[in-house]
Amino acid sequence: MCAHHALLGRQEALSRRSPTRTVAIPARCSSVITGLERDCHAELVGFAAPIGRLGAVLRITDKATGRAATSVVPVELPARIEAAAGTAEMTIPASDVIARELRVETDGVRLTVSPPAGALLGDLLTADFQGASAHRQALVLNTALRGGAVATA
Repeated sequence: MCAHHALLGRQEALSRRSPTRTVAIPARCSSVITGLERDCHAELVGFAAPIGRLGAVLRITDKATGRAATSVVPVELPARIEAAAGTAEMTIPASDVIARELRVETDGVRLTVSPPAGALLGDLLTADFQGASAHRQALVLNTALRGGAVATA
């Protein structure tokens, strides 16, 4: 079995056992129509690499209507990951996105990823964050998020 299929197998097994976990992201929202402030909630729900570059998937919920939308925002990564510490830090920079009828502004948020020792940590340490490896990295980070190993720093 190739390493990619082994990673997918570990991810599928973990997702069957673990509830979906999210990380709250501070956000300010306003209506794109009126410009008035709206009460909303933003949370990190996953990672993706839709254009070969790692991004964070945010779910933004309008508290007044209950409607939610998702947006992929860039992730800034460190030059290298500290293997001895077993953790990695990344930043979701300040973003300004339109999600349905909301304009959402987020502050920059530092995240710490602390996967358990073993295969996931090894995958995190050996993948780069551009091109095809960005997709692999998104799989690893989604598994870590579901396992509760991603938190704000």
